[in-house]
Amino acid sequence: MFRLDRVLQWKERVERAALSERMVLENREAELRRALAASRRSRAAAPEPAETSTVEDLMAWSQWAEGLRRNEFRLQQRMNALQPELEEKRQAHLEARREVEGLRKLRERWERARKKRLEKRNQEATDEVAARRFLPGSGRTFRDGPDAEAGNREANAPKDVFPRSDAQNQGTGT
Repeated sequence: MFRLDRVLQWKERVERAALSERMVLENREAELRRALAASRRSRAAAPEPAETSTVEDLMAWSQWAEGLRRNEFRLQQRMNALQPELEEKRQAHLEARREVEGLRKLRERWERARKKRLEKRNQEATDEVAARRFLPGSGRTFRDGPDAEAGNREANAPKDVFPRSDAQNQGTGT
């Protein structure tokens, strides 16, 4: 039999693992975005070749610009390939988080029900004790009625084992 706390702990570990995998992929995507943006910035900042440049300079510039475009294309392809996997990890993490939240709510509901049952049992036990005429184990009975309190106090007052004389009770005798 599975215990709710154990299942909740296991699901929390699954959620943390899913979050970790998701964060790894999101970091990889962020790195690709930064690299792609840097490549685009460097291509945009590159000076255009002058009309008076030599053919060799134009060829070198063309090869350099083509290399930047190829690099951008590769980065974009890697980012596009990463998207489905990233979306899958996001969905797995969301599902795990929903399961954990559901189990936490279930645990709270069970805890409230347990407290309610305990309070009800305590109230029933208190009502049962209050309804008794005899206290268990005391051997003494308590009267009922308007003067019950005073009578009960007198009935349960400590009695002298060795009765004193009247002079001793008044404190003047020797």
